[in-house]
Amino acid sequence: MVVNTRTKTALDNTTAGAKQTNKTHEDIRESLLYFRFENISSGLGTKQVFDDELEEYGPVEPQFYLKFGDKYANVPKTSEALIALGKYLMQVGEAIEGVVFKTHTEHTSADVQNAKEKLEKFRKGSS
Repeated sequence: MVVNTRTKTALDNTTAGAKQTNKTHEDIRESLLYFRFENISSGLGTKQVFDDELEEYGPVEPQFYLKFGDKYANVPKTSEALIALGKYLMQVGEAIEGVVFKTHTEHTSADVQNAKEKLEKFRKGSS
C-alpha cells in the first residue's frame, strides 16, 4: 500500500467566499498493476480520499491511467474497450516488427517558405 504523504491545499467553495484549507490526511493509494516501457506508463490501483467534513475516509475507488510522455490519455474504462485496444495494439506490434520509424521530422526549404507565407497575416504589423 502506498500513502501519498504530501499535504494538499485546496479551495473550499462551499461558503460564500472561497477560503483556503489544508488537507490534514493523505489519500490512501494501493497499486495493483503497473506498466512502464520507454515513454509509456500505465497503472491500475485503488484510492481513498479523506473527507474533512465527515472526518473519515470515503469509499475505496478504482483508478486507472494511461500516460504517453507527460500526457495522460483519456481512455474508456470498460473491460471491453481495453481488451479490444490491447488486441489491436498487439496486432500493430506484430505488423510493424522490424520496421524503423523516423524519430524526427525534416522539412525542406520549400516547406519552411510555405509555412512563412501562410502565417504572414499573423505577424505584427501585417494587415
